[in-house]
Amino acid sequence: MATWEDLENDSDDDDEETETKSQTCLMADHIDQAENSFLKEKVREAKTACDLVEENKQLRAQVRSCESNHCVLAYVDCFKQNEEFLREVKRLKEDLAKFTQSSETEGFIQKKEVGPSNSLEVEDIADMYLDKLVERSLVQVASRRSDGGVKTCRVHDLLRDLCISESRENKFMEVCTNLDAIKCNSRRMSLQYRGELRLTEDTQSSARSLLLFGESTFWENESQGWKQIRNDFKLARVLDMNQVLLCLSPRGLKTLIHLRFLKVTASSTRIGNDVLASLCNLWNLETLYLWIEEPITLPNKIWKLKSLRHVYLDIDVYSLKKMWHIGASISKMKIGETKVENLQTLNNIYLNARTASVLKKGMFPNLTKLTLRKGPPEKEFLENSLRCLNKLRTLKLLCIEKLPLDPNAYPTNLTKITIGYFPQLDARMIKTLGRLSKLQILKLVDGGIYGDVNCVAGDFPQLQVLHLSEVQLDGRWKVEEGAMPQIRYCNDPLILDLER
Repeated sequence: MATWEDLENDSDDDDEETETKSQTCLMADHIDQAENSFLKEKVREAKTACDLVEENKQLRAQVRSCESNHCVLAYVDCFKQNEEFLREVKRLKEDLAKFTQSSETEGFIQKKEVGPSNSLEVEDIADMYLDKLVERSLVQVASRRSDGGVKTCRVHDLLRDLCISESRENKFMEVCTNLDAIKCNSRRMSLQYRGELRLTEDTQSSARSLLLFGESTFWENESQGWKQIRNDFKLARVLDMNQVLLCLSPRGLKTLIHLRFLKVTASSTRIGNDVLASLCNLWNLETLYLWIEEPITLPNKIWKLKSLRHVYLDIDVYSLKKMWHIGASISKMKIGETKVENLQTLNNIYLNARTASVLKKGMFPNLTKLTLRKGPPEKEFLENSLRCLNKLRTLKLLCIEKLPLDPNAYPTNLTKITIGYFPQLDARMIKTLGRLSKLQILKLVDGGIYGDVNCVAGDFPQLQVLHLSEVQLDGRWKVEEGAMPQIRYCNDPLILDLER
């Protein structure tokens, strides 16, 4: 029989066991709560991770979308920039010619270097100088003409910086990029601007050359720049306004009596005629570049400029097909008027009765480059108009439908002929051109030739370059053995492989 002490001991043992179980339960509950908290935290983290993954996918999709849009916009901008770049390249094709002409104007090529009348021309000597610079790798050739000569060129940026630095130090030329350009005291000034060009008034400059390079800008009133040029550059010999479009009459142009080289763009027929009327008093003028957007008429007084050598009346090449009718007319010249002895280049002239009459009279005996285009009158007068141009070497005919088939109708010294924008050309015309003994370059651009072309032995004896661009051949072009013996370039090799 258990005693009281035993019962007490049992009771103590039960209490200890109960307490132990209670503690165990409390620990288990605590562990369960901890595990639950941990699991809940993990679940929350998992949900957060899933959300982040989903958000990351969405962000990636948005990034790809943005990248695609950005690329499209970038490509569009790139195309626009390339288009503008190509437009500028096309627009500046003749910069090299202008460089040689302005070089002679500025005295880089002395008159005594030219020699007698039967020696090389000034431009030819300038080309020789340029070739020497190319041989020494000081100048890089960007593109070449059909005859292999340099058409456009460039220099390395380091060499350019050196030239600018040396020319600034010696006050030979100043290259400016802001409107403080007029403050420089260099003999030559090149202003390279962005956006619209606005010149500020300043003291009179002694610069002999002013060259403007930049984006297209409009001058609609004198205060935008023309007034400053007129008042501050009275000693200028070279004025190249490049892409500055004149929308106002250039009052005071006739006071720039020292000008020998002028390039300007006229916005209308009235402005163009005002420019021509003003420069009739510039007795020293040698080269004229007049960009036109509407037809104009050359006044008779312009032929009284004894020093005039080159007249370029151009339009934008990108608008050539749309504005094929834009050119310049020649005013009626009186019988017995003095011949224009020094004129060598005449570009973009309407072919009409008046032009034919002037050419047949031999008013331009030393003309070497001539561009004619179809004028408003439908009748054409090319027959017998070119025979007296004995020194003509380059002839360009645009939009003219009927060409003389008689080889004697063309000057015997022709070395380059370009026929462009013709609807249908008789295949016999190719045969006629093949009889020109000195022809070296033949270009046919944008037209069609109907009939078979047969080049036999003896045709095109000096032809070196044959270039066809967007020309549709209605028949076959056969080249027999012995024809085109000097050919070195033809962009359509099938022509030369037909019979060879």
